[in-house]
Amino acid sequence: MVTIRSPWDPWSDPLKDLAPVAILTVNPLLLFVNPAVVPVASFREFLDYVRARDGKVDYASAGNGSAAHLSGELLKLTAGIQMAHVPYKGGPPGVNDVLGGRVGVMLAAAPTVLPYIRAGKLRGIAMTGAQRSAFAPEIPTIAESGFPGFDVVIWNALFAPAATPGVVLAKLHGEIGRVLTQPEVKELLLKQGAEVQPMSDAAFRERLKTEYERRGKVIREARIKVD
Repeated sequence: MVTIRSPWDPWSDPLKDLAPVAILTVNPLLLFVNPAVVPVASFREFLDYVRARDGKVDYASAGNGSAAHLSGELLKLTAGIQMAHVPYKGGPPGVNDVLGGRVGVMLAAAPTVLPYIRAGKLRGIAMTGAQRSAFAPEIPTIAESGFPGFDVVIWNALFAPAATPGVVLAKLHGEIGRVLTQPEVKELLLKQGAEVQPMSDAAFRERLKTEYERRGKVIREARIKVD
């Protein structure tokens, strides 16, 4: 039996209970604003705007403990800025309130927001991944905007029970890699905002360890609790 897990799954500790098989896709988040509320056009302008208001800028997310919430708190810690978190019960209600001008800033999955950005209703400020997104290459990353270590994405991966034999894990890893390199698979996933990111077994294990350490630090320092 194999299991697909997100790194945000609260019901297991992958470092102990599961054997990592392969990363399937990554989904960067997008930092965006309603320009009528937060009149900035770049990440540097955004930082200057937030710093000048010293905690009086609100940012929305899909909820307490969500990927966007953790990304927002990591941004605050990394850039040394203050913002007030406004949690919503899911992404769409938050996006609607940003469109309506009730909140000026939000972090959310890019595919849900890009249509509004390209229509001029919202403004994309920066992506949270290490490299520019394949489906929005025109939007720079936080990493290239002064914080090279910033790399936060929602990733989906395949895990197996911890006792799974190594030969089985290697076979699964190879077959998944073969499928994900097929052009039609990559195109289908990209249309859903998910980018294929091939990674060796060793690199995946190292990333898993690094991700849990970094996100655990954010959770502790920001005192994040799930609703």
